[in-house]
Amino acid sequence: MPTPPVSHPTACPSWCKDRHHPSLHNSSARDTAHRSPALLLAAPGVDGPDVIVRAELFRLDERDDTGEEVAYVEGEGQREMSGPELDVFIAQAQAFVDSLRVLRGHLG
Repeated sequence: MPTPPVSHPTACPSWCKDRHHPSLHNSSARDTAHRSPALLLAAPGVDGPDVIVRAELFRLDERDDTGEEVAYVEGEGQREMSGPELDVFIAQAQAFVDSLRVLRGHLG
């Protein structure tokens, strides 16, 4: 028999990736972590893409108190790129920045 969803005392923000699935939150009896889907900026490569930067929104609610909404931006790697690879990376970087602006809009 499936486990029923777990609820938490605070409402999920609109950007929370788990808002329709309360049991997927990183929760304890004391707090609930809300995260947005992660944005990834990856450099193209022969062995697959390497993530260079990731960003997501985060809010930690403690009991029934709503926490502060913040953005986490993290650098994760480095890569040498040829001209064509750099062209692809530039296009992906622009799309990443546009997506960051959307995340920023959620912070108010």
